[in-house]
Amino acid sequence: MDPLNENLVQLLSESADCFVAGLFKDTSTNPGFSSMANANSGQTSRVRKGMFRTVSQLYKQQLENLMNVLHDTRPHFVRCIIPNHEKKPGKMVAPLILEQLRCNGVLEGIRICRQGYPNRILFQEFRQRYEILTPNAIPTGFMDGRKAATAMLSQLDLDPRLYRIGKSKIFFRAGVLANLESERDDKLR
Repeated sequence: MDPLNENLVQLLSESADCFVAGLFKDTSTNPGFSSMANANSGQTSRVRKGMFRTVSQLYKQQLENLMNVLHDTRPHFVRCIIPNHEKKPGKMVAPLILEQLRCNGVLEGIRICRQGYPNRILFQEFRQRYEILTPNAIPTGFMDGRKAATAMLSQLDLDPRLYRIGKSKIFFRAGVLANLESERDDKLR
């Protein structure tokens, strides 16, 4: 483990020598080098200010901050794709990108999604959106969302293999919602 004294790192990051300053530029951009972990979490740091910080402690602290940010947000996908080995903008190497997508499981995920039921819609949203296609299927007044959706689907004469009814949503095979949308657009015209 390499101990890093905060004062020494700050001094080296402000060096007049460009090479030396460049080595420590990442640590100089982190405000409150030792108090950085306390900014978001409100927890006390294990290492007091002014004491030596090891590289692994700094890495662990940065990883903890990243995990806190990820838990506070709701990311769907985090994928890093390198377009070329030279890291030049505007240059795309298709085999390299395809291999990364294959290794990340993205292509497999797309294949599985296409074989399954990739499109889903809540019962209430389905009723509001496509009730125009089945005007007499649902009586006026309140009706359970699941029952309403089932009645609408039976009147639409859709093949039961093209959809599945879940607890709160209807799952459709690829292309079914697109067909319903086109029928809806034709009715609205």
